Amino acid sequence: MKRRLVAILGAAALGLSALGGAAPASAAVPGAPYVALGDSIAAGTGNKPYVDADCLRSRRAHPELLAKTLGAPVDSEACSGATTTDVLTTQLPVADLGPATQLVTLTMGINNLGWQGVLKDCSSDGTSPNCEAALTQALGALSVLRTDVATVLEAIHEAAPNAQVVITGYPQLFGQFSGSCSVGNFGKGQVRVSADQANGINYLITLVNGQILAGVGIDNSNADGDLNDIPTLPVDVDPAFATHRLCDTGDRWISGCCPRRSRLSGSGASIRTLRASRRTRTPSRQPSPTESRRGVRRPAGRRTPRCWSSESSGVRRWRYHRRYGHDPSHHR
Repeated sequence: MKRRLVAILGAAALGLSALGGAAPASAAVPGAPYVALGDSIAAGTGNKPYVDADCLRSRRAHPELLAKTLGAPVDSEACSGATTTDVLTTQLPVADLGPATQLVTLTMGINNLGWQGVLKDCSSDGTSPNCEAALTQALGALSVLRTDVATVLEAIHEAAPNAQVVITGYPQLFGQFSGSCSVGNFGKGQVRVSADQANGINYLITLVNGQILAGVGIDNSNADGDLNDIPTLPVDVDPAFATHRLCDTGDRWISGCCPRRSRLSGSGASIRTLRASRRTRTPSRQPSPTESRRGVRRPAGRRTPRCWSSESSGVRRWRYHRRYGHDPSHHR
């Protein structure tokens, strides 16, 4: 595990040095020193135990590790399945950002492309025509991703003008193999991915990373005065995962398809090396096993199988409704 954590830390070291050497901010100045935002990569989904069952946010995702390394607390609002719109409209408003914030890390973008549909259709659970259609639809959504990324980055700079913003890309999921490869179980069957399907998914991730870099370029080119004086730092995490992907030659650093056994032990595909934490918010009354903190009833004893790091649209809407009180599709 240490090797995995060191690999990620090494990739992000440039973005962390300023925070580690900075003097503590005055308590009168608003803003947590370190804020983490984004999707399941930033939330550490799949790496139990979870500190937030709604967002599948793990105490073992990379923001928690970085916070311990820096000796500073982290305010993590990362949530599994989040899109750039979710980061902008549901995470930023509640994040503890301000002039005292010195570091913001985030991972976002891939869920804008209907990622769950791509992973489902480009496996033995789908068909070749469905996989081609899902990839085509995802490619169509790429055209506006750079703009969406830049919009979120500019909003972060405005809310935390003194912060170093670090945005990570995504690792390719699959190593090189021939034939087909098992990536876990879904329901009662084994999920397999062909070499062609894996190559298509990896190619899409490469394109997403390119659009994230383009969005960073737009954001950095918009520097003017007090806004965005500190350039956004992109971090390429993919090289650290060489030989450690799904169906690869080394031990896996990426989870495959897993059943969700209970509300607090859900698992899916995510990078196990990533850690996350959140500020503790203790409710005045502990909810019953069939009641959320917002009083929304949920089915007792329900066992929902989950695949990869993204959730089905129905499950994700249910989670966001519980957490934020509205359907995420209402603001897209």
